[in-house]
Amino acid sequence: MAAKVLIACTSGTQLLDGRPTGCWVEEVATPYLLWREKGIQVDICSIAGGAVPWDASSTSGDFFTAQAAAFLNNETAAKLIKETPSVEELLARGIDSYDALFLPGGHGIAIDGTSDSLKQLVEQFWGAGKVVAGFSNTEEVAVGKDKAVPFLLEDRMKELGGDYVRGPDWHPFAVASGKLVTGQNPQSSQRVAELVVEAVLPALKEPVHGKGPHEGFHHREKPHESDHYHDHRDEHARQGARHDAPDPAKARSSWHQTYRPPI
Repeated sequence: MAAKVLIACTSGTQLLDGRPTGCWVEEVATPYLLWREKGIQVDICSIAGGAVPWDASSTSGDFFTAQAAAFLNNETAAKLIKETPSVEELLARGIDSYDALFLPGGHGIAIDGTSDSLKQLVEQFWGAGKVVAGFSNTEEVAVGKDKAVPFLLEDRMKELGGDYVRGPDWHPFAVASGKLVTGQNPQSSQRVAELVVEAVLPALKEPVHGKGPHEGFHHREKPHESDHYHDHRDEHARQGARHDAPDPAKARSSWHQTYRPPI
């Protein structure tokens, strides 16, 4: 039986200061495409149900990656994100058929991520010994949103006694602690997805000799035909895309060029 992952997206569309927000496309796109490439089934839900709201900053400029474009142009994915069931509907159906729960980022999740229904969903997955994965965005101050969210995740996790670790801003950084997988930012999408594969499909792991953020993992299968996915990672590496540990100064500069808060 094929492994199966549930992606639970935010339904939040507005920050505390009124600015629009939503889910970050890259953080859904790269994991989805990699998992389908591996033959893993993927379902998508959202906290309130309906169409997934995208953060406009993730749909243009440098943050709109080849994977993001491929995902939004994917016929199967387009159907999944247009009419998602709510988290409450998923709870009613039951989670027995899933092997992992994935919570993508975007500042919308800072608005509705503490909902009772999502908390219950996470607790059910965790209590059943399933994999739980997600992102913790730490570069809030740099993008001017530290005052626009109810709390800063890093601070809250430390307050609750969590063992919080992080890497350099805008660089891929992901960790796995048993069945819990977390990533720091959009650049970590690839590695988080790989760690989930290692957790739910350990037989597919194959050691790779070399250096870099993806060391120790090798893609052995061709892309899943139904998803019409072309792997652009090598092309992006040649072009200096931020997926492959960019220079921090350039990454910060690029972010500010892409994201311009409304006055």
